[in-house]
Amino acid sequence: MAEYLVLLHEDPAATRTLSPTQMQALIQRYTDWIDGLRADGFVTVGKKLKDEGGRHLHSEKGRMVVSEGPYAEGKDIISGLFVVTADSYEQAQARLGSGPHLEFGWIELREIDAIPCA
Repeated sequence: MAEYLVLLHEDPAATRTLSPTQMQALIQRYTDWIDGLRADGFVTVGKKLKDEGGRHLHSEKGRMVVSEGPYAEGKDIISGLFVVTADSYEQAQARLGSGPHLEFGWIELREIDAIPCA
């Protein structure tokens, strides 16, 4: 089995018009989806990222430059991440496609290389 990094991308405006009741229902759909994936052993790590805050780091003329981000006016933010295990991209795709996220954003799926970082 391989490990895959899953990044949940979304447009913050996509859910901005939902009523509180609709938002609660959507949160419950996400919770049920993730709980099911965890129960099956598919998800090994799962985190929701905070909507505001964060930093962008880059180099400018050999010096690190830090700016605030992500920005609320951004068209595409990463709202969450998971590490999943699957036999193939196709198996991972099938499991990820069963959830609500594709209604509001897109999913980036990347196989994790087995190179040790420690």
